[in-house]
Amino acid sequence: MTLDLSGFQDPAGFLDRVIAETQAPTVGNPLIAYRYLEGRRRLYAEQTRQRPLLRLWDKNMNFIGNIAQEKSVKVEELMADSGTANVVIRRDNWLSDFMLYDRRAEEDLHFTLDPVPTNRSWRTRWGGKITAVNAKRSSDGLHTVELEAIHNREHVKHILGGANPIFPPEIQFPKMFILPWNCRTAVSMMLFINLARQFFPLLSIPTNIFNPGAWLGVVDVIGGFDPLAWPIQVQFLNPLVDQSRTEILTARWNDMHTITADALEDAGCMIRAYTFLTEDKESPHPELHLGLKDAPIVGPILQKISDSTGLPTDLDELVRPHRNAVILAVEDKSGVTGPTGTLLDGPINLIASTADDLITETISSVIDLDKDNDGKTDPLIRKWLGVAPKPPWVVFKDGEYSQIVESQRSMHGATAKTVMIGGLSNDLAAVAA
Repeated sequence: MTLDLSGFQDPAGFLDRVIAETQAPTVGNPLIAYRYLEGRRRLYAEQTRQRPLLRLWDKNMNFIGNIAQEKSVKVEELMADSGTANVVIRRDNWLSDFMLYDRRAEEDLHFTLDPVPTNRSWRTRWGGKITAVNAKRSSDGLHTVELEAIHNREHVKHILGGANPIFPPEIQFPKMFILPWNCRTAVSMMLFINLARQFFPLLSIPTNIFNPGAWLGVVDVIGGFDPLAWPIQVQFLNPLVDQSRTEILTARWNDMHTITADALEDAGCMIRAYTFLTEDKESPHPELHLGLKDAPIVGPILQKISDSTGLPTDLDELVRPHRNAVILAVEDKSGVTGPTGTLLDGPINLIASTADDLITETISSVIDLDKDNDGKTDPLIRKWLGVAPKPPWVVFKDGEYSQIVESQRSMHGATAKTVMIGGLSNDLAAVAA
């Protein structure tokens, strides 16, 4: 069927307006360019008002079904801990019987939330494991099923950092793992090494000595030898341009959350757990994206190779995970760069921040170094060496005409004054003054 518009009268310019909003802007017509940009802005604003996509997955992250008829949904993601989620659905939902009766109670279920269903991405997706399923009946006779979930960052609390990850726990030499390096690189290396101890076949033999079937791999005979097939993976980073502060990480069979907590806080970094699905268009390794396919000479050559072999044209696509997986990424949120733009900025930051703590704080008792009146001494030596943190791009100040609806400020005094450690024992005594 064809639509003939030859005799259509358009006094209001409806067709011109619609076409101008959807076609690419042309040179010499600023009105079309304005309408096009305004249409794109309105499109992005409207897509955030869509109903989120809620999905349920089994223990191997295989799709089970979409969650509909939800009465309420609440998700939370924290910077230094595991966030939670709470979903309430109607009892007559077909997934209710599945979660309550058609599975074993100890079998894992996973939950994901995509805030923009038409633009799903691992960057914006909330993913976690369902920890409890509660069947409720209210006083007014309404039957509901409540799902309680915890964010996938909880995996960090269950990854042990071995003193010697290569050998079994019974044979440990040296007695402590020590790695001085820039924070992002050090934490990523520790995560990968201790994940390999669990998933890589040759390293997992000591912990599965009486299970020969587990010696060959996690998924199948080759699965364990392929890090891209592990259920938990570490995001790639370029250690040469890692500008995070240098830290000294130590481990002796403690969980990675406890091991890295102080170092991450000191360096202004965080471990973020992304949930990657094979349907995602973008690879979860953005630091490997080199843009080779857009290069003037190399691009056409790689495109021909890709057409003949089926291989991707860029490195980030080449190392896409081969399954739905949790991607642990160590991100720098300190706002600190550096003069060199390389890993050398890490030790410079460590030296300058230590000097500020020792020298600048002493000088500030005599000379006022708080220029922005925020109650904190401004960095002096870090500013000289080019590693001072950038000021925040927005500041919310409380005042008569402030947009802050409610606020609370709490100050807690110190409690322990002296800490004593036993000489030959592991006892720790804190004496409060």
